[in-house]
Amino acid sequence: MKNRRVFGLTAECALSLRHGSTRPGLPRLRASGIAGSRIAAVGFKAHAIRHPHAEWKTIPYRQPSIHPHAVSNDVPAPKKSEQLRAMMRLVTHSVVVCTSISGTAPRAMTMSSFNSLSLDPPVVTFHVATPSRTLDAVKECGRFNVHILAGDIGGAKVADWFTRGNLKEGLWETEGLESVGLRMELGTESKKIPGPPILHGKGVLYVLKCRLLAEEHGGVVMVRDHAIVLGEVEDILEGSARTHAEERFGLVYADRRYRQLGNTVVKIPAEGAAKKEA
Repeated sequence: MKNRRVFGLTAECALSLRHGSTRPGLPRLRASGIAGSRIAAVGFKAHAIRHPHAEWKTIPYRQPSIHPHAVSNDVPAPKKSEQLRAMMRLVTHSVVVCTSISGTAPRAMTMSSFNSLSLDPPVVTFHVATPSRTLDAVKECGRFNVHILAGDIGGAKVADWFTRGNLKEGLWETEGLESVGLRMELGTESKKIPGPPILHGKGVLYVLKCRLLAEEHGGVVMVRDHAIVLGEVEDILEGSARTHAEERFGLVYADRRYRQLGNTVVKIPAEGAAKKEA
């Protein structure tokens, strides 16, 4: 999970998912799931069980729940891989939904590895563990859409929905999408060929319409069992959650929970320096 850090900001509020079921054996699931297509993101797992009447709420900031190192000299230090996993949970990552299409079958995954690579030309990148049905669709179609999610409950609902996996029954049904405030529109590759799905709803701030880079590597670079995807942004659409009156920050993820950005850290000039500048 190697998304870029959000400097000067803290992920203050956690977005928590509560389930109304009291049946034994059903764990209380937090808003911590990410993508059913085996996302390359530390701490994200596809939930096998979903309660149809889940409720969401925001909760106050809490200290991180994990420690990368042993808490005492009596406890042996964990393996480097586990230390790295724990450390990366302390780093804030953006959360987006990527969609593409395989033939006529829409595909999607929630991911936390998305970032911009260059501005001129506008190139974005993300990585994903393989195998991945969504990655296969991206390579087949040559196009994908990245949905920037709102940093609120609406955005968290959308992110959580697409952690279900592409084979999950009802993932693309109208009723299911509407339950998380979404409707789906198939893009247009040509008059006869559908393009990647575009998601509309209050949880979506922007949609980046992208095409795989036409380089020698075909826009996909393999690094062991992960694929780094590179795409050029061809268009940017405003989502339903975006308002002209006030811009909003996107959804972020840290310590196995979706979060909203909180306080801003600013530099206050020393009194002498301020007078000198004046």
